[in-house]
Amino acid sequence: MMPGEGALLVVTNNRMEPRMSHPTRRTLLAAALFLALAGCAVTPPNASQTPLATPSITSVSPSPVASTPQESPTPSSAPSASNTVELAGNGLGGFTFGTAEKTVAQLLTQRLGAPDERTEGVLCELNDAAPWAATVTYGGLWVQYQAKTASKKAPRTLTAWGFQLAESFTSPLVMANDVPLDLNFAELKKQFPTGKLADSEFGDGGKIFTLADGLTFIGSGDRPDMVMAGPVSYCD
Repeated sequence: MMPGEGALLVVTNNRMEPRMSHPTRRTLLAAALFLALAGCAVTPPNASQTPLATPSITSVSPSPVASTPQESPTPSSAPSASNTVELAGNGLGGFTFGTAEKTVAQLLTQRLGAPDERTEGVLCELNDAAPWAATVTYGGLWVQYQAKTASKKAPRTLTAWGFQLAESFTSPLVMANDVPLDLNFAELKKQFPTGKLADSEFGDGGKIFTLADGLTFIGSGDRPDMVMAGPVSYCD
């Protein structure tokens, strides 16, 4: 993989943290999920009703009683797939990689709340052609957007996401195809025989397991520390 392409992951003490590249490090990129669930709202029925007209007792044929039809209350919105953020091999939240940052960010803010942190900078300082990138974190989830140039003002699109498996994975986050997050590399290979297991390029015994749908598990021991999707690259 070429420097400056895809996600930039920084590994520190067996923990992957979001950070821009540094000239003296071989790096891979990551970061974190504070879930802000919006409460369900109920629209009450119209409280003011027109009273029934009283028929006249002096009339042989009393006029029909007129009344205002009662409005039906709007049902409360129940949790559904539309309230979740699905993490998939080709994107997240129903958006594929290449979707405009503004579009993705708006949905994530609605379903996860404001991000915990945002960092921006050139993806790889050692590569003059490296693009400008922005990474935002929501607890254990990080999401990265890249531009096509090194300009801070250039439009960015969704390019990668990752989740730190040491963090609690809870609603509204869901994994595409219900892929389990509690398996070690041997178990992953057994459950997903078409997946590819390879050594990382850190020289520390780290492994990368990639499923056919693009989901990638990365770790420095026999268990993955993170699951992600999007290109993995090195900056050295």
